Amino acid sequence: MRSIPRARTDAPPRRRRRRAVVVVTVGALLGAVMAPSAVAAVPATQDQDATFYAWGANYNGQSGNGTAPNSNSYAPQAISMPGGVAPVGVAVGYQFDLALGADGQVYSWGDDSLDELGDTTSVSRTKPQAISLPGGISAVSIAAGDDYALAVGADGQIYYWGTLRGIDQAPQQLPTPLALPGGDKARSVD
Repeated sequence: MRSIPRARTDAPPRRRRRRAVVVVTVGALLGAVMAPSAVAAVPATQDQDATFYAWGANYNGQSGNGTAPNSNSYAPQAISMPGGVAPVGVAVGYQFDLALGADGQVYSWGDDSLDELGDTTSVSRTKPQAISLPGGISAVSIAAGDDYALAVGADGQIYYWGTLRGIDQAPQQLPTPLALPGGDKARSVD
């Protein structure tokens, strides 16, 4: 029977680098046909900023790298955030994406045909652009569905934009508060 090697006690301690898990979310599943878009947040060591990568289908600019729609990529390509903001979270909808910046802003890009991007343009974008929550409130969590986006503000309020189906909410072009029962506050959305 082999013994398990023990760590040497006379060796100087190794400096541990903080690493985060790579998060990869794959796009929508339509029956048996997949819309293959993926975005990955790759937070590096504590000495470096995080970087986003995207690959796959790019029908409406959801790759976020500024390339023309319908220019699919089969190798990961870096996404540049405006002003060099480090991304700390990512959410993938159907042909649109969101990022949560270290600055507390929500960034969106891709399809905007159902107001998924949180602005008033209804025009698809090929690069991340900041959108603002009401009153300049910082976001602490984001999520995306097929045609809508959600964010939790630092005030504990959930904000939504786009087209929420199945509940009694009108489509919204801009982030709009979504009341929680009993005035409860949220901490995150998935």
